[in-house]
Amino acid sequence: MGKSLFVISDSLFGAQYRALMIFGLIIFATVLHGQEYKLVQTIATDAHYFSTDKLQNLYLVSPKNEVVKYDKTGREIFRYNNNRLGDLMLIDANNPFKIGLFYPELGNFIFLDRTMTDVGSFRFYDYNFIQIDAVALAADNNIWLYDKLDFQLKKINQAGKIVFESGDLSLTINRPLSPNFMVEREQQIYLNDPTVGILVFDVFGQFEKILEFKGLTKFQILDGKLLFFQNGKLQAFNLQSLLMQEVKLPEGVGEKAEVLVQKNRMYVLEIGALQVFEF
Repeated sequence: MGKSLFVISDSLFGAQYRALMIFGLIIFATVLHGQEYKLVQTIATDAHYFSTDKLQNLYLVSPKNEVVKYDKTGREIFRYNNNRLGDLMLIDANNPFKIGLFYPELGNFIFLDRTMTDVGSFRFYDYNFIQIDAVALAADNNIWLYDKLDFQLKKINQAGKIVFESGDLSLTINRPLSPNFMVEREQQIYLNDPTVGILVFDVFGQFEKILEFKGLTKFQILDGKLLFFQNGKLQAFNLQSLLMQEVKLPEGVGEKAEVLVQKNRMYVLEIGALQVFEF
């Protein structure tokens, strides 16, 4: 009890981060302190994907693309099912009162309210957005997307009008992008390409930098930290101090698990079950 949740690691990614360490620009890292893990819920499921929100609600996606919502106590409260749109790629539940679902096969983005009721939809193809692989729900309920035809990050409203857009990113980084994941968190947009890293933009869609973490399919931005699970380890990269920390995991978490964190809870999805731990 009372042990540190994070273990400081010596390894940082990217030459610029190592240079900052050498020149002493990083003075210290904030180490979070918490309790040992306590298993509080186990939900039997064949889900292959899940998400959470700030209220610690849980969203499980079945192999048939049905989304099942559970409350903090582990009680199933709502379901959403739409088999006409292809495979569900993304649940963006950053706003628990307006949830975004992305179905890339037919270019559909569905808006749900907190009861998982369909309250609106957007079809990218109808507005000549043809090659869209990564999208995110913006804080103002508009939509961020990466347009592979124009090599641009774009923010659009629900009438299909472009609100903000980046420059040609293929010129900025000297190669085309193939992003697979994107989020808007803490006044920035994070666009992930597994072969390039995580491209960071401001709220106006202007490119700022690349975080050179490669091979990722999913990550979180929480309290100024980038969290990602890779090779059986949960890593936390402080976006201000640029220090990497390894997060202690509950015993028995496998390398192929999916792991998310919300407040004082850790969610671990493995074959057959999702476990919820408190710390």
